[in-house]
Amino acid sequence: LARWGRSLARWNQVLFSTLAPSALMLDVVLWSVLMPTDTSPGRIRIFNFNSYNMHAVNFVLVVIEMTMNLLPIRFCDLAIAGLWPVLFSGFTLIRIAAGPNRGCLTGSQIGCGTTDAEHRLIWPYFFMDTSKVSAVIWYAGLEVTFVFVYVLIFCLWRCVKGRSPSRRRPLEGAPPALAC
Repeated sequence: LARWGRSLARWNQVLFSTLAPSALMLDVVLWSVLMPTDTSPGRIRIFNFNSYNMHAVNFVLVVIEMTMNLLPIRFCDLAIAGLWPVLFSGFTLIRIAAGPNRGCLTGSQIGCGTTDAEHRLIWPYFFMDTSKVSAVIWYAGLEVTFVFVYVLIFCLWRCVKGRSPSRRRPLEGAPPALAC
């Protein structure tokens, strides 16, 4: 039973190490890439006061969680957490390849974009459209942005935890902070 507890604690730590940078990266991509460049008609529904507040509050809650819990964010977990953008991109490509819109992968199908005439989702984000030459740069940019944000969150975590003397003693059974 103790072995399962340690495994569960480790998975929880890795999931949090993935969640924290993902929340910030999503906010950065939303506000710096999607909002200024998206020209789709559905833009008004997506980019509104509620959307901005939802994303801002989400990141604030993650920062509060990061300061209040004892889960360490380990730099070596970047190798596992960095798979998140790759898995998301791979899942999106497989979903489109397995569906009726598989021609959208190469641009051989008419009506590919974020949505089609029936308002079904084809590409979650315009920059993921593989029929465009720039898609490779966007996909690589997602991974590079995630790594940068992970390092930023890791540094933020170290600053927050380094100033709090009450947090220096980990709970019994908690995963070690620096062991990789």
